[in-house]
Amino acid sequence: MSELPDTAGFAAASRYISPEMVARHISCGPSLEHHLKAVNRYVEAGYDHIILVQIEPEQDAFLDFFKRELARTLDRQKAAQ
Repeated sequence: MSELPDTAGFAAASRYISPEMVARHISCGPSLEHHLKAVNRYVEAGYDHIILVQIEPEQDAFLDFFKRELARTLDRQKAAQ
C-alpha cells in the first residue's frame, strides 16, 4: 500500500484498532452463522462469484470447515432458490 509503505507505518495507522473492531467488519472465526451472514449479503446483492480467503496458518482446518459445513449449507441454500 502506497499510504503505508512499511510495517512501522502500518503499526502506527492501526494502533487503535482492536481485533474486535476488525471482527465486526470481516467474517472471521469458526461460526458458521457469521460466515453465512457475510456471504449471503453478497449473494443477495447479486454476486455470483465470491472468493473466501483464509490468512492464518491453519489452512487445512479452514478447508475442512469449508467442505464440511459452509459449502454444503451454501449449496442447500442455492438449491432452495
